[in-house]
Amino acid sequence: MKENTQSPPQESDYVTTFLQTCQESQESLEERLRMCLVFMQKTLSQEGAPDFKGFWQVRQFCFPLFKETFSHHSRAQLWELYTNLTREGRRLKNLMEAESSFAAEQIGLALQDLEQQVESLSNEDSVVNKNLEAPKLPQALKSSGSMYVHKQQMLTTLNVIATRIHGLRKELIKTQMRMKQKNNLFSRLSALGDIVFPHRKELMKEVSELFSQDVEGFAEEHFSEKNFCPDRVRRQVFFYRDEIKLFQSLAKLLTLDNQAFMHTRNLLSQCWDKLKGMEKELNKEFAEHKHQSALHAAEFSKQILDVGTRFTEERMTSDEGLVELNSIQHAMRQVSLVKQDVITLKDLMAQVSQPMHQQKQLRQQQRRQQEEAVELERKQKVQDYQQEIQSFLQSISTQDLGALQEQYTALRQRLNGLVCQKSERHVLDALFKQIKDALMEKQEAAVLNLPDESRQLLEELNQILQVRKDRRREIKLQLDDYRKMLAGSSLDLEKVMLTQELVDQEKEALEKCDASIVEIEKKIQDLKHRS
Repeated sequence: MKENTQSPPQESDYVTTFLQTCQESQESLEERLRMCLVFMQKTLSQEGAPDFKGFWQVRQFCFPLFKETFSHHSRAQLWELYTNLTREGRRLKNLMEAESSFAAEQIGLALQDLEQQVESLSNEDSVVNKNLEAPKLPQALKSSGSMYVHKQQMLTTLNVIATRIHGLRKELIKTQMRMKQKNNLFSRLSALGDIVFPHRKELMKEVSELFSQDVEGFAEEHFSEKNFCPDRVRRQVFFYRDEIKLFQSLAKLLTLDNQAFMHTRNLLSQCWDKLKGMEKELNKEFAEHKHQSALHAAEFSKQILDVGTRFTEERMTSDEGLVELNSIQHAMRQVSLVKQDVITLKDLMAQVSQPMHQQKQLRQQQRRQQEEAVELERKQKVQDYQQEIQSFLQSISTQDLGALQEQYTALRQRLNGLVCQKSERHVLDALFKQIKDALMEKQEAAVLNLPDESRQLLEELNQILQVRKDRRREIKLQLDDYRKMLAGSSLDLEKVMLTQELVDQEKEALEKCDASIVEIEKKIQDLKHRS
């Protein structure tokens, strides 16, 4: 069948666990088959999309079980259930594939509609939504109001298209379909975005600059230091108040960038501040605003104190308390509060959050202390290991060569399980090189002390000479590496001193190696002359 011609899918964790349980189960063959069939039925009837992957894995697993010997009657019943589940699985799979195809087709149709809209963007008059209600404009913008309306209608259309592009992208991500088909739809969406988003950005920039210039002109003409006339403003306070409100309302309706929105908002706020105290209605509005602010402040105070009480009674942790206080602070920004209420709430929040911050700092300090203790223990282990290596190096001259080799191997194996920094590893490697040199010297001494009559001596000396020459090349390469490190500028003073110490050790080892090579070559020459 088709599903058997493909490579078996990788089993998920819960399917692997179930199959392993079936294999290790002591139940009869029939019971194990029933378990498999029940599992297959659950994968098809689970919430959300059926787990076809687990279904076909378990089906493939239980198929060979029907070939084993058991009751003919049970086999017939179980086989019938098995074939029914297989047909149902194929039916559901085909159904889901049909749904995916339908969803892809619908997305394609929506894309086609968007593409037609984008193609018609060149004709702005046919694109803008004429049914949009024109906003009420300030008197200062009567001459340029039609331009604002036209550009904002175009921006609204572009915003709708951009929203649909985002929505289709999210829907396409969630929809299951063939990857090639999905990539094709994504490419079409990207092509639409490359047209819509830059156009919208440029148009938004034009509207923002135009609105900023108009607000700056209004503020300069009526509220600047050289043009501001309190008597004139007092006589027309309602007009200026309505003008400022209309500017503020228009700023919310227009699609402005953040900089232009904040700039114009600040200018209009400054203009509004100069109207304070000029009209009883303004005082009445302020009194109402103050009353609402007091109600909000009382509610926020209650919430803040409730958080402090739950923290004191250990019904929440400091992290949970700080998260709730941040949520309350965010909610405070969403409502309009007078300055004094804001100051009072901030003081109360600081008072409640202080013990939470102290507890959090205490936990951080304890965590740092634990990390320092672990680091101190690690350094102590490295130091003890280094002392042990140095003790072994000092005892080489007094021990047997065979025992030394075993101890050396054991020490090298322990190094693999040790956590070391780079600088510490350099020191340990240098010590092991000294041990290696000392062991080689001890081995050479044992060979050199053999009787001169031994014919084997010359061959052994030649082997030792080759080993020493290889060691000499190795030391020179290591010296070059250390010198390159010293030539660099990224090392601090401590690492420079440590690297210089390693260079001195390598130089000393090189001198010993050169002296040993000379001695061995001289011995070889003496043996050759005697022969």
